[in-house]
Amino acid sequence: MKPKICPFCEQDYIYRYFIEKTKEEVFLCPECDSLWFNQKDIGSPRGSNYEDAFNERGIEPTWDDELYQNILYE
Repeated sequence: MKPKICPFCEQDYIYRYFIEKTKEEVFLCPECDSLWFNQKDIGSPRGSNYEDAFNERGIEPTWDDELYQNILYE
């Protein structure tokens, strides 16, 4: 298996995160802030922006190490 590279920026890996406040698992590229709520949507226009998605949920969009989970593999 190899780490999944972000299909938009191709500069970093996609990481699996867990948002404790909303109990949601998300998939995020820390380089370009692309975010997906469903793994199968990675690379599709259904993605979102990290800051926008967190603001919509009433969460401060900060890089909290507690959100970090692991790299997503293909």
